[in-house]
Amino acid sequence: MRISTSLNYATDPQTAATQARELEAAGVDRIWIPEAYGFDAVSLLGYLAASTSTVELGSGILNTYSRTRPSWPRRRPAWMPCRMVGLS
Repeated sequence: MRISTSLNYATDPQTAATQARELEAAGVDRIWIPEAYGFDAVSLLGYLAASTSTVELGSGILNTYSRTRPSWPRRRPAWMPCRMVGLS
């Protein structure tokens, strides 16, 4: 059995990293990062990936259209994979 939880997206990255390390030390296997208007889950996932070592990180629903360049109106969905490559 795996244990998972989510973090509050309204905290600053340093607080979220501290919480993630504490959860990791407590034995949590997976942490989910939600996204809401004004909070970027992808950047927070990258920060947490650098701050933790064994916990798995996942995203909830990511809004595709908030990550588009206005100059690419016909390629909106293509911008999301570009952001995801930065995490790997």
